[in-house]
Amino acid sequence: MKIYIITLSLFCFGFLRAQNNLSKDYTYTVGEPYENIEEAPNGYWPFYYAFKDNQILTVKRNRKQLIIQKLDTETLKLISSKEIIDLPKNNMQEKIACLDNKYYYFYSSWSGKKTRHERLYYKEIDFKKGVLSDKSNLLVDIPEKIKSFMGLDKFTIKSSRDSSNLMVKYSKIPKVKNNNKSYELIGLHVFEKDLGEIWSKDYKIPHTETKTEIIDYQISVSGDVYMLLKVFHDNSEKDKKRGKDGAQNYHIEIHKISKDSEDTLKIDLDDKFINGINMHLNKSGKLIVSGFYTKGRVKERYISNNTDGVFIFSFDKDDNLIYKKTHEIPLSILKQYESDKANKKLSKKEAKNDAEFPYLAPKYLGINETGITLIGEQFFETEYKGRFRQHYHDMLITKLDDKGDLLWMKKLPKRQKRGKDETLSELSFSYFLSNQYHHLIFLDNIKNIELPLNKVPNLHIGGYGGYLTVYKINDGQGTVNKEAIFDTNKVGKNKLEINYINDRLIEISESEFIIEVLSKKGNRLIKVSF
Repeated sequence: MKIYIITLSLFCFGFLRAQNNLSKDYTYTVGEPYENIEEAPNGYWPFYYAFKDNQILTVKRNRKQLIIQKLDTETLKLISSKEIIDLPKNNMQEKIACLDNKYYYFYSSWSGKKTRHERLYYKEIDFKKGVLSDKSNLLVDIPEKIKSFMGLDKFTIKSSRDSSNLMVKYSKIPKVKNNNKSYELIGLHVFEKDLGEIWSKDYKIPHTETKTEIIDYQISVSGDVYMLLKVFHDNSEKDKKRGKDGAQNYHIEIHKISKDSEDTLKIDLDDKFINGINMHLNKSGKLIVSGFYTKGRVKERYISNNTDGVFIFSFDKDDNLIYKKTHEIPLSILKQYESDKANKKLSKKEAKNDAEFPYLAPKYLGINETGITLIGEQFFETEYKGRFRQHYHDMLITKLDDKGDLLWMKKLPKRQKRGKDETLSELSFSYFLSNQYHHLIFLDNIKNIELPLNKVPNLHIGGYGGYLTVYKINDGQGTVNKEAIFDTNKVGKNKLEINYINDRLIEISESEFIIEVLSKKGNRLIKVSF
């Protein structure tokens, strides 16, 4: 009996300690359950959420159903749920976009083997009624089959930063069935906010498909398309050094494609090697290119994918370079939240100028009136008996001023690992900037809430519950606070068990966000106030 009493006492102590660690600055309200439509077969495409007038509109889609729901952010109740049935049988969802405060549902439809036309249509979404308009509008008609992934993702659709222009991109199937000899031929269409076409053209990338890795597309407020590319100098498709001088076997280009002209910008860091990059076009037409670099150490013939520092290029609206700068990650940051053994190795590497931040990938690049924010996250995969597991570890957030000079840099520890197969979407993090504070929200192990600088974070395994946690970082000073909001296995007074997914977080004010979650009795809204 004493053994049971001691065990129960330890359990109660652990539970109370965990509950006491919950934030007093972040409070939450749980809504009533409503119909769960997510268990239909074949799985769902990514959900879409829009917020307006204290209401959320969400579009949910699988191969058999298209559902539009409206939700009240005050009562946290379902307003309406309507199935859309007037789409053609062979339609595929491509994108939902907002232009000039209007919402559009884009879908593709293959005409069949006889006529062989790939078409892109759109319907306007009536936010007030929570339905699609009756009229289908043909936007792009292509008299041939185009590239896709198992019939999905035929079109890339992006809007400009001010939502005044829309870009539609697709890739044509090359006649030469050899990537070493074929060239990517893309179709580009640019539309104004009422979806009237401004210009369109085919663009042939001047490098073979094997030598070309397309990283990103963006469209400017003036209707120009920017394409970010990695171009290999050989057919290896791997980052390597070559020749006696040890030069890298790739370079970075940005292709600017306009109605009547085409231009190429080279992105070069001289003696440093770019190993992670993204770009941002702001509302004034200014182009920012940023990411991570390595000094070019070689591991097993390939350039190390670990990171030595961050870089930034700034261009004016005419694409003239204003500045390019680099900032090395200090050893003091690399050593944070690592074991004593790991820190000894880092010190030895630093003596050889070899200390690095491993597996860091750029996740977010943003610009506001106070400067430029770059966020990276450690990501890697492991394999065991033919099964791959994804790992999402520490984050690095860097703040630069408008001249590219470093204001502050912070390492944010976490350890996440994919557990159950269906839990990948709960890993990584969500981000928003609100009221001059950066918020990075993720699932964590509660043992990490007060983690010392010399300790490695405890592991969170996807699919087994966790604590919804936030890093709150002051935009001006870079001071960091970490708070646990709730335990996903014991939410609210009724101790609900819920499933959290990153893409379902919607910011509704400077001090509130809402999450749509799945519980045993149905979907629910949870409003978090801070």
